[in-house]
Amino acid sequence: MSMTNGAVLERMVQAGTRPTTWNSVHCELQRYWNRTKTMPGFVQTFIENGRAGWFFKLEAERQKNKRK
Repeated sequence: MSMTNGAVLERMVQAGTRPTTWNSVHCELQRYWNRTKTMPGFVQTFIENGRAGWFFKLEAERQKNKRK
């Protein structure tokens, strides 16, 4: 991170913002796990973009193997 980026982030924190991760924002958008209509898209986005995607890939593989 450049010094400029660090200074910008520091000013934002001083103004009251809280740094977060994409994963926590994504989970907040899903919010309730009983929202079954949005669950497939939620999981797919994690598989494609999130650091936790490895877990969902593993679970999808396990489920696929159970069906065989």
